[in-house]
Amino acid sequence: DVRDNSMNNMRNHPVETVEGGSSIRILRYDAAQDSGGPGKWRGGMGQMLVVEVLCDNGYFLAAGIDRKRFRPWGIFGGHAARGLKLIYNQGRPDEREIIRIHELAMKKGDTLTILMPGGGGYGNPLERDPAAVLRDVAIGYVSPESARDDYGVVIADGKIDEQATADLRRSRTAVARPDFDFGPDREIWESVFDDATMFAINEQLYKLPKAQRQDIRTDFFESVVPGIVVQTEKSFAELIPDPQTARARLKDALVALTARAAAFN
Repeated sequence: DVRDNSMNNMRNHPVETVEGGSSIRILRYDAAQDSGGPGKWRGGMGQMLVVEVLCDNGYFLAAGIDRKRFRPWGIFGGHAARGLKLIYNQGRPDEREIIRIHELAMKKGDTLTILMPGGGGYGNPLERDPAAVLRDVAIGYVSPESARDDYGVVIADGKIDEQATADLRRSRTAVARPDFDFGPDREIWESVFDDATMFAINEQLYKLPKAQRQDIRTDFFESVVPGIVVQTEKSFAELIPDPQTARARLKDALVALTARAAAFN
């Protein structure tokens, strides 16, 4: 839980060190509740970080904002984890969710809440030991609502309701889940852009001059999913309400891309 990945230089630093070297105050540094994917073995928790800017004309820099749409996936019946979430001035009238950050302008007193993604769950969460779920609820890793809805464990007055838990789990055992749970956005995306389609797209893009590929790629996806370039705050369920219609646009766009690539060869 809330560990660095040991593969780069972004290890956890003491709060005092961070505050001493920058004009920010760390208001909260904690585990992000319900960030780990439900499973027989729960996914690791992501971090929660709330920072306050102490000066005007400040900028928050961030690169590689990953796992915002495509969540860390669950496996063998485990659920996908919660994705990354960034909230500007949470709890205030001007609160808003931040979709992308490169240089976020902030003024004195502004806050940014960073809810980092957790790990995907492994195995059916209905098979998790109820005592382990109770422990997670007690320490704040899992909410009572998630304990009930995801794990089928009913907790009342800090204790497990054994009968209600048994009844709830029994009513859900017939529900079959796929080996992988990629989360709703990726599942909708792959209903249009499956592996074979992405291979075909990339095959044509690599025939184009390198300097032009990115712009052509952007135009291509915008023609198939209108709004995907600028409407980044929308989910794929909103951007792709009818996958069949999107597939029809994709067919036309791929024909045009193939013809364009052929002109350079």
